[in-house]
Amino acid sequence: MSDYETVLEKGVDLTHEEINNLRNSPDLQSAGACVQNMLLAAVDMGYGACWMSAPMVAEKELEEMLQVKPPFRLISFVAMGKPAKEFSPRDKKPIDEMLRVIE
Repeated sequence: MSDYETVLEKGVDLTHEEINNLRNSPDLQSAGACVQNMLLAAVDMGYGACWMSAPMVAEKELEEMLQVKPPFRLISFVAMGKPAKEFSPRDKKPIDEMLRVIE
């Protein structure tokens, strides 16, 4: 697998890294969306799941142990398993307390 070049990179005089910085790291945003979907799917299937970033302090050692080689790399961890007991859903705030629509 080789590094990819975006359509934007073909039309401007910026590096891939510069474009990623200007676009607020779309690669990481995509990975975050993927992890969120994994968490939602896990719960839907009856599993408990936890998104973890703390293991990333040992990224180099974990990539070696898990045989992750470039161009791939670790960015996060998700622990999943069957809960020991059933949990009731928590009370949720009304949407208007969390979201404001600006017209």
